[in-house]
Amino acid sequence: MSTVATATFRLGSLTFTIVDDGTLLVPVGLFFKTFAPLEPGADEGAAPVRVTWPTSGPRRVVEVPEAAWRPEVALELVDDGWLPGSMNCLLVRSEGKLILVDSGMGTKEVTRRSMNAKGQADAGSLLKNLAAIGVQPADVDIVILTHAHADHIGWATVEQDGRYVPTFPRATYWMTRREWEVYAAPELLERYPVLRANLGPLLETGQVAMADGETAVTSEVAIWPSPGHTAGHACVMLRSQGQYAMHVGDAVHHPVEFKYLDWLLAIDYDGPQTIASRRRLIDWALAHDALLIAAHTHFPGTGRLRPLNGGALWEVAERGEPGRAP
Repeated sequence: MSTVATATFRLGSLTFTIVDDGTLLVPVGLFFKTFAPLEPGADEGAAPVRVTWPTSGPRRVVEVPEAAWRPEVALELVDDGWLPGSMNCLLVRSEGKLILVDSGMGTKEVTRRSMNAKGQADAGSLLKNLAAIGVQPADVDIVILTHAHADHIGWATVEQDGRYVPTFPRATYWMTRREWEVYAAPELLERYPVLRANLGPLLETGQVAMADGETAVTSEVAIWPSPGHTAGHACVMLRSQGQYAMHVGDAVHHPVEFKYLDWLLAIDYDGPQTIASRRRLIDWALAHDALLIAAHTHFPGTGRLRPLNGGALWEVAERGEPGRAP
């Protein structure tokens, strides 16, 4: 697949640019689950999901019938078993600070080995796409990581002289406190090389900031907790002159999950909490006519929601202008 371009948008007095880290192919078997907790002593006829991240307890998998989900994604499927997705990061300048939201998968082998998905030829293109609009790693003041999964933290660090160091040397890296406490816990760093490589160096250099609840990074950019996909997952809200946008991280992985809130991913940490966060996100987006930026929807991943039978219908929104640094 060809290298993804960048796309620039205006939001009130803000200008922001979506910068992609390339394309992933995700096995469709990860999608379209519903979870139910296993009651103590219950027959575990369907084994709990086995995932590579901490879970909120044993769960029974309930599959969404293929007859329901296949018509929703049939035109997107590759080789009848893979769904392609972008890795849409967000660059915004606010109050003199250059802010990057998420860092894609990157190019480190330790990160790629941990993935449930496989990167295409353009995967790992974030730094190249930033350079194309005149942005170097040292220009970035703040990095907000929506959560600690590999395809969102991969460019947090780079290998230099045989060790991992922060890619953005001047930046403060933000994440919710809950996410840092879970995924940067010493036992997790020891157990998972991908976390040790991407989060460990940030702790060593003291470049970490933790958000408690909804947290304003500037008066125009805020971390917006939306737990469920991970323990401390967050979206990132932009607001300017009465206009609103939101980078939704992995609150959804495919727009159909706005329509069917209980269609979950096999690696979602807490199914009921994921559904609750999606409901809150939908209510907020509809109330503010917000432009949403979806992390894995085809570049640039922008859309707006319209109410539909208790959920919401995703409508592709403006596509942006040729990329340039905000």
